[in-house]
Amino acid sequence: MFSWIKKFARTIIDVTGTVKEVMANELGLLLLLVCGFTNLITVEMAKGENIRSTTNLCEKFLTDKNFISLFAETKDAATPCACAEYDMAQDAMFEKVGTCYEERLFNDGAKQRCCYSENGKLLTGYRDNRFSISDGIQHSMNEIHDSCCNINNQSRCNAFYEITQSNNCQRHQDQHAAYSWGDPVIETVSTTSYSFNGHGEYVFLKSNNTLEIQARTDYLIANSTDSTIFTAFVFTIYPQKPSIHVIFNRTSMNLNLYDSKGIFKTSTSSVCNPRQPLMTGAFFVLCSNTASALGFQIAPQVKLSNIKALVTLDNEFMNIKITYSKELANMTGLAGNVQGGFYVSPNGAKYSVNSSESLMFEYGETWSLRNNINSSNFWYNLTGGDFSFFNKKSTPRFLENLLDDPDELFKNCNNSMISAFKNTCKHSWDNQTSNECMLTIARTCNTTLGKAIQEQVERQRYELQRKSNKPPTFMASMPNETTLIYKGYSSWTQNLLDHVQDENRAGLRFEVKPNITEMEIVGGVLNWTVGTALRYMNLSDNSIQFIVYDQFNMSESHSVRIRYCGCEDPSECEFQNEDDDNAECRCRNRFVEGLFCEIKIDPCSKYVCYKNDTCNTTYSGDGSPCAVCPLGFYEETHGPNQLCRDLNECNDARTHNCDQECINDLGSYHCACNNGYQLKGNFTCSDVDECVLGNYSCPNPHEECVNLPGTYTCGCASGYSKFNTTSFCVKLDGLHFLSNMPVAPAVGSLVGSEQSTEQLSECYNKRPVKKQKTFSTKSEELQYWQIQYFKGEVEKQEREKQLFDIKIRMVLADEKRRDQKVVDDFINGAYFED
Repeated sequence: MFSWIKKFARTIIDVTGTVKEVMANELGLLLLLVCGFTNLITVEMAKGENIRSTTNLCEKFLTDKNFISLFAETKDAATPCACAEYDMAQDAMFEKVGTCYEERLFNDGAKQRCCYSENGKLLTGYRDNRFSISDGIQHSMNEIHDSCCNINNQSRCNAFYEITQSNNCQRHQDQHAAYSWGDPVIETVSTTSYSFNGHGEYVFLKSNNTLEIQARTDYLIANSTDSTIFTAFVFTIYPQKPSIHVIFNRTSMNLNLYDSKGIFKTSTSSVCNPRQPLMTGAFFVLCSNTASALGFQIAPQVKLSNIKALVTLDNEFMNIKITYSKELANMTGLAGNVQGGFYVSPNGAKYSVNSSESLMFEYGETWSLRNNINSSNFWYNLTGGDFSFFNKKSTPRFLENLLDDPDELFKNCNNSMISAFKNTCKHSWDNQTSNECMLTIARTCNTTLGKAIQEQVERQRYELQRKSNKPPTFMASMPNETTLIYKGYSSWTQNLLDHVQDENRAGLRFEVKPNITEMEIVGGVLNWTVGTALRYMNLSDNSIQFIVYDQFNMSESHSVRIRYCGCEDPSECEFQNEDDDNAECRCRNRFVEGLFCEIKIDPCSKYVCYKNDTCNTTYSGDGSPCAVCPLGFYEETHGPNQLCRDLNECNDARTHNCDQECINDLGSYHCACNNGYQLKGNFTCSDVDECVLGNYSCPNPHEECVNLPGTYTCGCASGYSKFNTTSFCVKLDGLHFLSNMPVAPAVGSLVGSEQSTEQLSECYNKRPVKKQKTFSTKSEELQYWQIQYFKGEVEKQEREKQLFDIKIRMVLADEKRRDQKVVDDFINGAYFED
């Protein structure tokens, strides 16, 4: 059923408009031509009762094998999307809807839809890139789409796009343009151009007897044969010869459109809706009412390399732009193909592309309809006159050779205006003189017309640059990722111009998405002072996108992966591995919290210090915010409470410096001394000389005070001695002394001569006393004798056992010195022999 409809519809396309109408009337069907109408075909199998409510519309669509089969057959034949939005926008057969472009008409039963990103690139794989078909569908694709995708059923929506999604732009061929304009400058489909001021009707472009475009020219200024302009075009499809006419009404300054029967369809002066295509026989016609292109877009239904023509009005001039997707082979006429560097006339004569203006005039005249009245496709009743009226030959002056001689070039004009002529004809891009502008003024002596031509030259240059322009590209040197750490690696600077390749670097501009307030791009240089903006931004794929635009708004983008840490302190950043895009924040202490350790807690709200004013509110460590206990105290903590306890320094000799006694105080200590000593300074104890101070008691006769360390004793005066501590001091007088001498040595001082000492010894034990040593110091001299004696009458063999040494001290030098310790030190260190 569906294949029959498709075959039938295509059959209708191949016949003339008249046949179509007859067949449609006889059949009584409200069929719209597949390639010609925007209404959708309705057939019996797809009536409303089959697909009625939106609740089951999607289900019907997804389960109908015939629909799915038609989509599969049509997909490869559908018009491919352009890779760049600019190229898509040049195709008038596509209408912009939001960020997408949708074909205005069905093309072989399919209508393409192409969507683009903000930087003008085709969103490949984007689900809204889809196409519609006309065969057998009553509801629009938007209705079916909404039924499938505007409910909570992702699998249904995916299934819808799996059927309808279009291909990418690989099959798309760049659009080329040949622009013929003004005081005719004719550009061929081989991109060569020449000036032609012929008068009459000509074959402008013809393709293998399928499509023919004829052009009519007339004088720009009445009674001047030097300059002509386009005044009409007729488009004809062979062999049936349906046609469409575009006539320039120079009185009302409008372009009028007529169909193949000469019936007026529309005009540039009337409201022409560019969203409502006009059907005129075998052509699609779309109004173009932009400021730069006021006119009609015309496309033949026949497949001819997607050729289209845009006929526009610009000031005094009618222009035509032929757009095609690839170089058209075997195209003939004024704008036909160049073959091997030569323009080829209908009779095979060749003219070099470098031919003079006069030779190119001769070539152009070979395409005149003048010699064959039956070759004209114009309807003369639309414009008055007849074939002969419009085909009067004239030859213009050829002025190209006079461009270097302005006086001769403008001899028919006011020579005083030559300077103004030159200023009118200056190129904006290099300030050089425009030949086309100069020649138009020379032919017409009209500066206004010259200015119009110059504006056209400027537009042509722009179009030429745009046509040859390549989008800017990011080079391999552009970073692919960067690590940014708040307060750490806190700035990033890149001269983006150093990483972009383009023919015109001066015209480049840059954008960053998302636009982060911390960034600025000045003169192509990015400066990013990294703050906290990225903390709460949801970056797509953790990357930012740099976009470069050239002067024609062509663009290229480059994504840079961002590894970011927004912790309040860089030391808190922790990337688990190289794949982490965002660092975790390990807060440095318990007084900081938050996802980024950005919330500070008053530590004094958590602690009770021994004194309130000793808590540090700005503390950021991991211990206590309390000040350490004062000297002389040690700290005890009980949970968050700090206590300072007194330190008893006296418990440990390492914590005090006292010589003798340590007495603890609160937070400190002090030193004291034993009896017989006194504190000298804070720590040292010195001996108290009781004898000097008079703090002694020696009550017995002949006793004197003798100082000892920490105390004193009572010794005998000179010449006296005692034999124990409780005895009295007695005078030393011979044997009486010896016979009463105790076992222990006497305590006290013995003062006398060496001789008396020896006599005393001899009297006692009949043995001589041998003097052993004499010791001297700075202040005194001590002499020691060893005296051996026997106690009682004992046997001789026992004498050795009862031998005693008696040390007799004799102070010979300083009798006032009473330092017993010094004397004892000398004595204890002495060595005595028998």
